[in-house]
Amino acid sequence: MKKRLVILIFSLIILTALFFRVRSSLPTVRVEGESLRWEDFSAHRSGLLRFRDLNKENVSDKEVEEGVIVAFIQDVLVKKELERRGRGEEDARQIVMDELGEEKLKEVEDATGQLYGWTLEDFEKYILLPQARRMLLAQEFAGEENPDEWLEKSFNEAKISVYLLRWKWNDGELKERF
Repeated sequence: MKKRLVILIFSLIILTALFFRVRSSLPTVRVEGESLRWEDFSAHRSGLLRFRDLNKENVSDKEVEEGVIVAFIQDVLVKKELERRGRGEEDARQIVMDELGEEKLKEVEDATGQLYGWTLEDFEKYILLPQARRMLLAQEFAGEENPDEWLEKSFNEAKISVYLLRWKWNDGELKERF
């Protein structure tokens, strides 16, 4: 009897560890074939919640989650459009380097750790590169089309799936399920 109990407890521990390991790699949002994994969603959300708490801002957890999801969707759509126009990741990185410069990177890294609890790579991934891509898109659309109108149209046309229980994608908008 004791041997069965030990085996059962050991099996539960292994299954729980496996669940948490697999969960971190599961997608939370999929946009045009690109996924936001749970691990990245959670890290992005945690950093923004930390920033909110440090600044005593009046923003709910739900609004932060919504912002993370919408920001990811926007970034993927912008990235896809830039790729279609022959602009890539190197162009976005060049904008970041032009704006910050090497000497500012250490200051940004320290501030990022204090404000968000992120590494410089996380800050670049979640904030700097998406902003740089938006700047590139504005350059590409100069005189051609309004980037905000294009983005709204893209929301309606894109294939977007949200796998979080609280949220669903419907008619080009992120909405609460319940």
